[in-house]
Amino acid sequence: MEYSNELFAQNLRAERGRMHLSQDELASKAKVSRTSISSYENCTATPTAENVYALAVALCVTPNILMGWD
Repeated sequence: MEYSNELFAQNLRAERGRMHLSQDELASKAKVSRTSISSYENCTATPTAENVYALAVALCVTPNILMGWD
């Protein structure tokens, strides 16, 4: 399966909304910078595998959900 910045951004935004978290709140929970969250959601950066995992844990989903592989 291929990685898609657009799909990751869409899934990240949707899961963050589902959890009613601001970008700042998610950044704090995942120990990722708020600017990184913004960049991921705007498709201007690609997350590292470590950050995908940290975001998934913070959002109570699997990395596959965020990647759009599930």
